[in-house]
Amino acid sequence: MSSLDPTVFSRLLQRYLVPMMPGAVLGPPREMAGTWKQKAVAVMAPGSLSVRPAPDASFDCELTRSQRFLAPEVHLVEAFVEACHEVERAVGEPFELEVLRGLPLRVVARAAGGPHHATILRILEQLTEWAAWHYEGQPISAAVGVDPSCRGTLDVDAVWREEFAPVLSNGLDTLLVVDTRGRVARLTALSSLEAPPFAPYRFHELAGWAAGDRVAVSLTRAGEILVFGNRSLRFALRGGRWHHFTHEAAVASLRLPRRRVARHALYETLLDVSFARTGGCVAVVERSRLDEVRRFVASKDQLSPASPAVPSVKAQVLRKTVGTSFARVDRRI
Repeated sequence: MSSLDPTVFSRLLQRYLVPMMPGAVLGPPREMAGTWKQKAVAVMAPGSLSVRPAPDASFDCELTRSQRFLAPEVHLVEAFVEACHEVERAVGEPFELEVLRGLPLRVVARAAGGPHHATILRILEQLTEWAAWHYEGQPISAAVGVDPSCRGTLDVDAVWREEFAPVLSNGLDTLLVVDTRGRVARLTALSSLEAPPFAPYRFHELAGWAAGDRVAVSLTRAGEILVFGNRSLRFALRGGRWHHFTHEAAVASLRLPRRRVARHALYETLLDVSFARTGGCVAVVERSRLDEVRRFVASKDQLSPASPAVPSVKAQVLRKTVGTSFARVDRRI
């Protein structure tokens, strides 16, 4: 039984969960007839979820969107309901706002860490604190990984109390590895030649390490926190807001390019550009409408060998650098 009433539960959903689920719309609380029970989170239709604060609650709220909800998103909503149980006693108290600020961290920890969510939460809280710190005048970049297969001896809290702790790892290809109880097992340098498809290239070593039951958490110098699992980017704190990534759904939502391999390449490029903070813009044009593009791109800058103009230096460099289809271009370029 949950102590959250319909108004409060709806407010928590709207403020802390809906922003993590692109395209989702929250309906008003509705009373449920009868005494039957179901799961707190139930799939009513491909694009409809019934969400209650507890299986025996007498009301629910409906989440809807045009796209179907995937299994990771259902798991996220379940993690949200479980996290609400941890903080519901703070609702209505003078310290309510302070406690609820930590609700997204609890949700991410449960969704990413499963049975080891308590350790993931400790890591997220520490990196959140470091995001506001500087070490010798520079922002901190660090990474911590949880490996259920290892056994450590030294509690990580003892390490974090030391002044050198923020610079033990670099947040990209070195990380402090702890076991599921938060005990330090090792400091490791990563080397991965293969870049997983659904992670920013700059963080591909961390994503590659976070396979199976492993979870890696990284803090960037921009104050962003990235959570990796299943060899992909799962969550990111950017601009003060947590984002949940369902990569396959994002790729499927792209109308162009028509070839799946090209859509994947486009999505990977957008991930790379976004997290490299270099900025960028990609336009995808159907072959039948190329003539419209030529009205806006100078002939000398076009990469097509069929272009009648003498290619500019920029076009010549790009032709030599690329020289293949977009899907085959090395992600480092």
